Amino acid sequence: LRGCSGVAVAALWNTPMENLALKKQLTGDSTITTVRSLFRNNHHNILANVFCGVEPIIVRQAIVMPFLLAGRDISNQLPDTYKNSILANAAMSFFIGGIGGLLSTPVDTIRVHMQSQNQSLTTVLRYSNLHYFKGASFRFFMIGYSSIVVNNVREVMKVV
Repeated sequence: LRGCSGVAVAALWNTPMENLALKKQLTGDSTITTVRSLFRNNHHNILANVFCGVEPIIVRQAIVMPFLLAGRDISNQLPDTYKNSILANAAMSFFIGGIGGLLSTPVDTIRVHMQSQNQSLTTVLRYSNLHYFKGASFRFFMIGYSSIVVNNVREVMKVV
């Protein structure tokens, strides 16, 4: 159930936001100009344009969420000498979250190509020369760090 909510948020919130951010980075335009261009240039396909890349984002979240949340759960299985160690818990969260980041890198590469070129999943897979693990080390550190934050928040808020 925890993972399903993350996937739903990814589909409804992350997809338009990541699409907007990517288009803004590619054009260098202001946020307002980028939003206007999304609506002005494609008034007949607004939803398709805004939600371009939703498939890989859903798959990416389905891959990342279990790893993101598992760090604390796995830390609780450590021997008692390490269980209460902040460093051991942070290291475990970082490592487990990082693995999720590595595994989700190819899907995120596909998303970037779909959104930057306004192409369908089929078109990207068929015609793009993708480097699936480009940026994998960055994603390892980004998701690993996010896992530390998520698991510390879960601990503070006493979320099971």
